[in-house]
Amino acid sequence: MPEYKTTQKFRLSDGFAISHIGEEIIIVPISSSTADMGRLTTLNGTGACILNSLTQGRDIGGAVDDIMEKYAVADRRTVENDVRSFIAKMVSCGTLVASDDTSCHEPNIL
Repeated sequence: MPEYKTTQKFRLSDGFAISHIGEEIIIVPISSSTADMGRLTTLNGTGACILNSLTQGRDIGGAVDDIMEKYAVADRRTVENDVRSFIAKMVSCGTLVASDDTSCHEPNIL
């Protein structure tokens, strides 16, 4: 798993859009302006919280803070490990990319 600084920011990769359904998020690959419904990724509430934090311009530390606040978790080390693991999986499947840009990249919303 790549080692990112706590201040590293991420954004949704080009070619993906998100759809909110309740507390869940569905990530949809977009190719040639059409959704590839065969490759959907569904995130539960925790994954959705992490992705929302990151796509709103928060860094890893900010996403950890958001999870700790939302779920009243006191063990920062465990939450940070879980957030990093989530990010590594999303990066490895091409859904997230590290961002050097300090501005917020609004994801495509379906």
